[in-house]
Amino acid sequence: MRKCPSCAEVVKAEAVVCRFCQRELPAIEAPVKTQAQYEEEMLILMDKYSIFFDGFNYFYKKEKFPTFAAALEQAKAA
Repeated sequence: MRKCPSCAEVVKAEAVVCRFCQRELPAIEAPVKTQAQYEEEMLILMDKYSIFFDGFNYFYKKEKFPTFAAALEQAKAA
């Protein structure tokens, strides 16, 4: 639920037009992750899947990966 910016009535979050004042509602912007939030999430996943970073490469079960995404994909597939 959210408030219509024109009439302040509560409408469904998915609404495109306010059912009370018939005005078009602005689109809801998806929240953007900050760098700190991304890094925190990455550290949690590294701990969960035992992925290590040596400053250059990521390691999962002694296998070397150039990116975190590649190491995480391998860890999730295991």
